[in-house]
Amino acid sequence: MPRSPTLRSRVPFFARLKELRNAFSRTSRARFKARDSNDPDMLDIETHSLGVNLNMNRLSQLSQYSNPSSMLTLTDHDYGVPLDIPAVYLAQSEATPHVPVSTHELPQRKPRITISDLPFELLARIFYIFMFSVSKPHLMDPELEDVIATVFSHNPTSAPLLFCQVCSYWRNVAVRTSELWSAMHIWESMDIRILETWLKRSESHPLSMYVSMNGSPTLCFLADDDDGKALPRHTVIRNQRIMQLLYDNISRWTHVAFHMRTSKDLRDLVFAIMPSGSRGKSPAKLLQYLHLSACLNDPADYDIELRSRLSGLAHPALRHFSSSAIGLFPDTLRPGANSNSVNASTTQGAVLHSRLNSNATPLWTHLLQLTFEGETTPAVLRSFFEACPNLRFLYIGTMKINIRHRSSPNSPTPPTIAHNLLVLIIDRITGDISAPFEDFVAPRLKGLFLSDYGHPSEWFHPNPNACATLVRFIELSGCDLESLCIKGFGIRITTLREEFVRELVGVSVIRRVPNVSLEVREDLCNAETFCEAFMTEMVPGGRGALEVDAAYAVRKVKRRGDVPVFHVGWGNLHSERPGARKGPTATWSLVIDGL
Repeated sequence: MPRSPTLRSRVPFFARLKELRNAFSRTSRARFKARDSNDPDMLDIETHSLGVNLNMNRLSQLSQYSNPSSMLTLTDHDYGVPLDIPAVYLAQSEATPHVPVSTHELPQRKPRITISDLPFELLARIFYIFMFSVSKPHLMDPELEDVIATVFSHNPTSAPLLFCQVCSYWRNVAVRTSELWSAMHIWESMDIRILETWLKRSESHPLSMYVSMNGSPTLCFLADDDDGKALPRHTVIRNQRIMQLLYDNISRWTHVAFHMRTSKDLRDLVFAIMPSGSRGKSPAKLLQYLHLSACLNDPADYDIELRSRLSGLAHPALRHFSSSAIGLFPDTLRPGANSNSVNASTTQGAVLHSRLNSNATPLWTHLLQLTFEGETTPAVLRSFFEACPNLRFLYIGTMKINIRHRSSPNSPTPPTIAHNLLVLIIDRITGDISAPFEDFVAPRLKGLFLSDYGHPSEWFHPNPNACATLVRFIELSGCDLESLCIKGFGIRITTLREEFVRELVGVSVIRRVPNVSLEVREDLCNAETFCEAFMTEMVPGGRGALEVDAAYAVRKVKRRGDVPVFHVGWGNLHSERPGARKGPTATWSLVIDGL
């Protein structure tokens, strides 16, 4: 007895079952002819009197993928007229007549390929791209790529350990690909065996490391329970073993950031990078990026020998130096400076400027990027340009402006020329926002990003010529500025007010800049009319052509409790990340926390 056919249906199951039982009853069969008896691909079949024809082209194709006893699948498209039944499964048996098939040959079905079927080299490349491909659209110079470094912590839920948990093949590929283990996050309390394993798997590949030896695995300050007391002996021994493992691989360092616990620890690190008698040749011969900081910082630990060794660090690979260690950074610009001036240099940048000679040391001569996260002055800013002739990128954490420091128009000083500077970022200006630009020019400048935080010394002495000074700097530089970003967050009286914006936007040299972003506190302007005035008066009314459609004016609140700000300008400049910097702390911490 032939088996009953099976149908898929959208109608209730029992109703369809009853219909099928009646339709395929052996006593109620009816024979129907094909529409075209001359068509060799049409066949007479016995079925319920639904008045349909089967297309044997489809049936022939299906028969090539099934043996005679298997189940054949037919859909609505296999019939000459539509069916209410979505799919019909007909079972062949001895009682079913032989169905002639078409002679048309079909291509063989291609085998299914998954990612685990890929060759070793290709899968390893996919792993590498997944881990290290970072978009850098904000960089204005493609050569400034070592601003960004990616490191990975020992976390089973993130790469590369995550690859090892998928299957044995993925684990084999991940373990044998040394590049995946060459970027590591190292912290004070980590297991020594973990560090040894990563170093072993990285083989001889160059290393990128984010080292936190300050009691906190991701932050640049001491843990909450660390009040500066002496560490337990077992912790000291473990830290020494960790650092010794790193020193044993110093020849492979490329991008390294060290956040040490004390300034003495930082001093030992510098001596390891520049050992005694090295004559300017460091064992870290591949080093491209170096960041130094200490949580318990004592400038007295930075003696003449330390600054001299650091200043004499000379090899062609180093391109980016960064530091937030107070007392270490400024005096290293001139080796052999009097040790008594260390404390003075942390507060008075003019001391350094008066001592600086024209013979720049090798470290600063080769630098392309310089990041100083501490507090400095316009005098130190100019000393950076004098000592670093090839400098392209400069980030200043805090610029302290003293009203007495302004240049007198009756006794102008010759301007300092930053010949190769492309990007200048001053993250916090405590005072007149135009003061840093009185005594230097930058002919190749592409991006200028400033934040005006105001200062008590400026409350009753605002500079009415701030806009004119800034415009004069751009005009004297003769640069093709591409991006200008100025933010004002002063308490009450700051440079960046509505009058400053109105004057700045009306100048032709500013209107030629493709991307301009200005932020003004709501309480420093006419909140009801500022946005409308910017779009209808300031933008169309200035000197020089400007695409009005590219301008914008919006009100926003960054965080709850903050004073709202007006964000105005034109172009595509991102106000939060203006387009030139991802500093070591923000970038590296983000990678560690995100993974």
